[in-house]
Amino acid sequence: MEGKTGERWDFSISILQKPTYMAEILEKLNNISDILRKFLVFLGPNLKKITENTERIDTLTRQVKDLVTPFIRTEYDYFDKAYQSHWNTTFQKFNSSRIEIEEKTKQLIKEAFQNLRSSEGAFDLL
Repeated sequence: MEGKTGERWDFSISILQKPTYMAEILEKLNNISDILRKFLVFLGPNLKKITENTERIDTLTRQVKDLVTPFIRTEYDYFDKAYQSHWNTTFQKFNSSRIEIEEKTKQLIKEAFQNLRSSEGAFDLL
């Protein structure tokens, strides 16, 4: 690209690196919000009604809501590539906690189905 004076403006690739990195972080934040939303919808009143295990569901809901704490209380700029290792650590901790909550949720559902089957069997005996 040339300016009015005829001098050529050279844009290095580095000018695009910051917006590209920011877009990557925003995409991950968007994915995090989707994950949290899906958890909270799933762990809502319908599941409580079916499982009748409100305490355990409330505990899981609190754990899901706590997943955002490291992102809110951060001391660094997510969008500054100089802090990429901090971001990666925070994101890895989020994923580890998310997997743990998923496993607890699966266990809750498994137990709920076992209880439902047991209840049906008891009903059939009557």
